[in-house]
Amino acid sequence: MNQQQTSSTTLAVAGVSKTLGGVKLFTDVSLQLQQGQSLAVIGESGSGKSTLLHLMAGLDKPDTGEVYWAGTAIHTLNTNQIAARRLRHVGLVFQAYYLMPHLNAQQNVELPFLLAGEKPNHSRCIQLLDQVGISHKSRSYPRELSGGEQQRVAIARALALNPPLILADEPTGNLDEDNAERVLQVLLDACSAQGCALVMVTHSVKAASHLNHRLNLADHHLAEHPTAELNPVENLAAHAANKA
Repeated sequence: MNQQQTSSTTLAVAGVSKTLGGVKLFTDVSLQLQQGQSLAVIGESGSGKSTLLHLMAGLDKPDTGEVYWAGTAIHTLNTNQIAARRLRHVGLVFQAYYLMPHLNAQQNVELPFLLAGEKPNHSRCIQLLDQVGISHKSRSYPRELSGGEQQRVAIARALALNPPLILADEPTGNLDEDNAERVLQVLLDACSAQGCALVMVTHSVKAASHLNHRLNLADHHLAEHPTAELNPVENLAAHAANKA
């Protein structure tokens, strides 16, 4: 897969394989995601879906294959370059929230600006908190927030620098069903408002059903989920394989 083929693609994964601790997780995984698309990767615990997301985020390296962010093969970058590029290109949402306990909600959302060496954009951060429905808790600390509220802050933080790609690792896994539904809709609405692509890994077919496209990671391969109803043009894995 060359740069010309991936320059207009927010995320491209080409022929990626990974073995961990002597156990083969997946082999020859390929997909492409354009701006505004949302994709759920469904898999059982231990299938390797979180590892795949970490490869997409540049937090781990594949044994074989390549990951591209907007046409840049991230294996060509050093660790510092990947971290700097990730800060601008990728917003991460985890199951465990990872909010800074000594910072209030607004300060947590402002953190990416500081990491980028910029002065925080206070009005944007308040706007994002309002977008995820929690601006009234902007001065509250994580210990004062419910799990659903903390995850909303984490979503706002992931969107702070307007990255073109959001990667979410079981973002509703620690929430009850009602909160999970609300938070997932907040995440989808926020991504839609900013026009970013979204990849979410989950074991929940119900959660996955809210996204545009669904692929199943099982038996070391990524394929169309048997219950998926994709747009005719959007068999993402096959499309990427044809482009590789």
